[in-house]
Amino acid sequence: MTIEDRTQENAMQDKQDHLERGLFWNQLAASISHEVRNPLVTIKTFAQLLPERYQDPEFRSEFSELVDLDINRLSAMIDQLNDFANPGDISLVKIDALKALKYARAQFEKTPPSKPLPKIIEDIESIIPEVLADLDALSKSIEMLLQNAAEALEGKPGTIHLSLNKGVDVEYGETVEIGISDDGPGILDELRDHVFSPFCSHKPRGLGLGLPIAQRTMADHNGKIDLQSSPRGTRVRLILPAYRV
Repeated sequence: MTIEDRTQENAMQDKQDHLERGLFWNQLAASISHEVRNPLVTIKTFAQLLPERYQDPEFRSEFSELVDLDINRLSAMIDQLNDFANPGDISLVKIDALKALKYARAQFEKTPPSKPLPKIIEDIESIIPEVLADLDALSKSIEMLLQNAAEALEGKPGTIHLSLNKGVDVEYGETVEIGISDDGPGILDELRDHVFSPFCSHKPRGLGLGLPIAQRTMADHNGKIDLQSSPRGTRVRLILPAYRV
């Protein structure tokens, strides 16, 4: 019989767990504070000016547009936090991935993170196998990745490429691949190893939850996510096994 005293080792592990939890909550608080403060400042500033400039139709139009945009940002933030903290049960059924892609694009264009809306170019293969997926969960992941791509353009003119293609994977065999790419500046080198960690983001907007949620969604769908980035842009692929009868 061997007796081993692990008291010190357990104490070190408890300390490490405590530090990681503390870091997580610090990052969460900092992200929320940053995301909430900016739109609130905008809304407050316009609200203070509204009484004296109410008769100015141009001001009223600008006020309406900016306040609506910032409220949508706050709402999207709450939705992302809820999706991250309380992932709903998923139901995998046979679907056409194009339906998820079209729905995600429509939702994204309703509440883009910035205006003007980036140009979106689609590359859709005509015949795509069906997949086993949860339509809501898959659509939400695509929508968040579209938001990431738009935010990566930093409000400058740019293009988002949205693709749906057949593929072949060593592990899965025949696959369906959904691609979202942008021609922004790419991901900073120091962040590349942490992009799937919650609240990891160098963008002036966003909580950094899009990629972690998409990664979890792919795991729930028995698929995987692939990311490639360079100074010429970033491309994310959602790879799903094709449905087999």
